[in-house]
Amino acid sequence: MGHWITDGETKIGWDMFPDRKKPAICITKCYTNVIDVYGYFKDEKTAHLFMDKLAELVNAKPAE
Repeated sequence: MGHWITDGETKIGWDMFPDRKKPAICITKCYTNVIDVYGYFKDEKTAHLFMDKLAELVNAKPAE
């Protein structure tokens, strides 16, 4: 399970995919089944740190 932030319409975050070893940075529109992958983190710890700083920077709340 990844770590996401949202504005209610768009979600930005990271997630693990079964065919990849590294967590992917992704953007998706809520209520769709399409996820755009923009890159990969070296591990889950780095992905969590990035998302925590991004959420702090844009004053966002985690997606549920």
